[in-house]
Amino acid sequence: MRLHFLVLLLISTGAARAADLAAEVHVERSYGYMTGDLTRARVEARGPADARLIAASLPHPGPVTVSLELRDLRVEEARDANGRLWRIHLVYQNFYSALDVRDVHVPGFALRFATSAGEVSVDSPAWSFSVVPLREIAPAAKEDPDDYLRPDPAPVFLDAAPARRFALLSGAVALALFLALCRARGWPPFAGRSGRNFAGLARRLKKAARKPGGAPALLDAMRDMHRAFDSAHGASLLRADLPSFLRAHPHFEAQRPDIERFFLASERAFFGADGLRGQDLTLAEIAEIARRMAAREQAT
Repeated sequence: MRLHFLVLLLISTGAARAADLAAEVHVERSYGYMTGDLTRARVEARGPADARLIAASLPHPGPVTVSLELRDLRVEEARDANGRLWRIHLVYQNFYSALDVRDVHVPGFALRFATSAGEVSVDSPAWSFSVVPLREIAPAAKEDPDDYLRPDPAPVFLDAAPARRFALLSGAVALALFLALCRARGWPPFAGRSGRNFAGLARRLKKAARKPGGAPALLDAMRDMHRAFDSAHGASLLRADLPSFLRAHPHFEAQRPDIERFFLASERAFFGADGLRGQDLTLAEIAEIARRMAAREQAT
C-alpha cells in the first residue's frame, strides 16, 4: 500500500512540474508566401525558476520536410517574477511550388527541461502558413508582334551647369590661394614688391653659387646685396647706418652678425688695399645670408 502511495506521489509531482511548463508559437505572418521565401516564427516557453532548457532538445538547422528547411535558430533566455522565459527564434525557408493556394504545415517539436524533480518534456505546437503559386502574367493578344515590344526609355541628360560652376569656383579659389602664397614667399610676379627685397635675390644668388664665377661674380653679388639693403632701408645704407636700420626693421635684429659681417667684407672688397685677396665671404656664404634675410622678411 505504501509503495502504491509513493508511485502516485511521484506521478503527481511530475505532472505538476509539467503543468508549470508551457510553450506557444507566435508567427510573423501566416499567408502570402511564395517559393523561396523565408518565414519566421517564435516559440515562447515558460517554466519555474529552477528549470533549465536542454539544448540537445532544440531542432537542428536543416531539412524539416521535403519542401521545408530550417535555416536559422536563436535562443534568448530571460527571468521575470513568474520564473524563466525562453524565446526560440526560428527561420524557415519554403521550397514548395504550389499550383494554387495551399497550406504548408510546420511540425512541432518536443522541448526537454531539467528541473529539481527530474526531466520534463513539453511539446511545441505545430503551425502552418499558406503559399501562393508563381504564375506568368500573359500580355493581351496583339495582331502585330512588334506591339509587344516596349519603346526604349528616353535618354536622361544631366545638367552640367552646377558641376561647371563648381569647377570654375574651385579654380578661382585655387588661383587666389596660389597668388597669396607667391606674394607671401616673394615669388614672381611679386618678387620685387615692397617688403620683399631679399626673396628674389636669394634665388638668384643660390643659382650663381653653383657656377664658378670668380671675383667678378662675387663683386656682382655684393652689389646686388647692397641694392637689396638700400631698397629695404629706402635710401643708401652704409655700415654706419646699421644701428638705425635695425631699429627701423627689428625683424632683422637676429641677423645682425651676418649683416655686420657682410658690410665689413664689402668695405674691404671695394675700398680695402687687399681687395678680394682675403676673401672674407664666399659667394655661397653671401647667398646663405640673402636666404636668411628673405626668411625674416617672409616671417613678418
